[in-house]
Amino acid sequence: MSSQPESAPPESENSSDGQSPTLTRLTVEGCAYTIDLHEVADTVDPARVLWWAELLGRAEREREVASAMYRQWRGVRTMNLAAAHPKRAEWKIRAEVDSDSKMVELRLAVAECERSVSTLRSLVELLIRLA
Repeated sequence: MSSQPESAPPESENSSDGQSPTLTRLTVEGCAYTIDLHEVADTVDPARVLWWAELLGRAEREREVASAMYRQWRGVRTMNLAAAHPKRAEWKIRAEVDSDSKMVELRLAVAECERSVSTLRSLVELLIRLA
């Protein structure tokens, strides 16, 4: 299959940042993948479509887990602050939770999962059309 370990992409004369515009990198369940759209589109077969669809499923699950972890952390943090400061205004508690660096970390993890899901969904839809 077209899953390669994380590696430097080849230089491209068409890209200002030195990366080929047909290469995409993403991480699913801790494994790094480099997707070369030319390679993937050149050999479309049902097994390849199924492999990418299965990876999409794992990415969707990872997104749900990351989102649940964020929501659980946010709920616990909000409840703890409300219990410790019962007279504090709700907006102040929300602002304190929103400004916590852990929230930024968790939201970035969810955003990266969203990117992986979006990329893989587009790839699978393309492969289905090409098949």
